[in-house]
Amino acid sequence: MLHHKINIILLSILCGFVFNSSSCNKDDDLCAQTGIVKNYLGQDGCNFVIESDGQVFEPININDWGLQIYDGQKVNFSYQIASSPGSCAIGVAITLMCFENA
Repeated sequence: MLHHKINIILLSILCGFVFNSSSCNKDDDLCAQTGIVKNYLGQDGCNFVIESDGQVFEPININDWGLQIYDGQKVNFSYQIASSPGSCAIGVAITLMCFENA
């Protein structure tokens, strides 16, 4: 009986760590970066890019977010470096993890 109670306590503690680590402040980092959308359509396979802090990012999934996208648009975003290169050699190819109007 005591062994069973100890197992339940240990399992509860383990579950607490798993759930805490997987949900730990994820929303705090979403869309934490700000930028300006620039229209590079028609330039050697380019599309819209995002300029932020002196860097140019080429989001490969910018059209997947359901936003109307336009030149000069202020946005908040987060990203991961894309596993495949973009079609435009202007900036770093990224996959947007969060994308919203600022």
